[in-house]
Amino acid sequence: MSTPQNFDQNQFPQGQPYQAPPVEQPKKKKKWPWIVGIVAALVVFGAATGGDSDDATTDTVEAADTVEAVEAAEAPAAEPVAAEAEAEAEAPVEEAPAEQPGDLQIGETTELGGMQVTVSNARFASDYFGTYVCVDVDLTNVADSKKHFSQFDFELEKPNGVVADTTFTGLDIRNLETAELNPGGNTNGTVCFDGDNTPGEYKALYKGGFFGTPVSWSVTL
Repeated sequence: MSTPQNFDQNQFPQGQPYQAPPVEQPKKKKKWPWIVGIVAALVVFGAATGGDSDDATTDTVEAADTVEAVEAAEAPAAEPVAAEAEAEAEAPVEEAPAEQPGDLQIGETTELGGMQVTVSNARFASDYFGTYVCVDVDLTNVADSKKHFSQFDFELEKPNGVVADTTFTGLDIRNLETAELNPGGNTNGTVCFDGDNTPGEYKALYKGGFFGTPVSWSVTL
């Protein structure tokens, strides 16, 4: 039987507490190698999938560009035709100017503004009021509507260049009246102008209204 060892209180100084030996902490494992590996794997995967996406996107864009190019090449072929047709439809139709008769001779017939006119029998005439130059006129309405007529539609150009209006006389004649003529209607009468029996070339003028272009009949008296 062993003899119990005596506990020597002098082994530990009095007044100092007992300190347990330090416990060794377990070492922490380093995590960054795993993180680096995961990031690297994600980068590789993204590069692989991203490249395919870019290629697909590129192919789609190129296909769309090709379709647009074809449509752009085909569209202008029809546009000029449509534009030309539209321009022709909008272009105003130019009416051919009506042929104006030249200087007619007494006794000839012409048409102006839907009225067929004949001037004939130019002569000197006189009464106790004065001396005149008179012509006979014949009017036929060849239009589809009524036409106004009057002796004041006529004028006389004298040899000296003076243009005279019609006048009233005391001659025993049938003066051309002022009235309207229905389509197909016909009338006639005499128109006289002041004169002085001067020989030379006279022109009877018919203008068919105040703003008409005159037609002339020449006669030498």
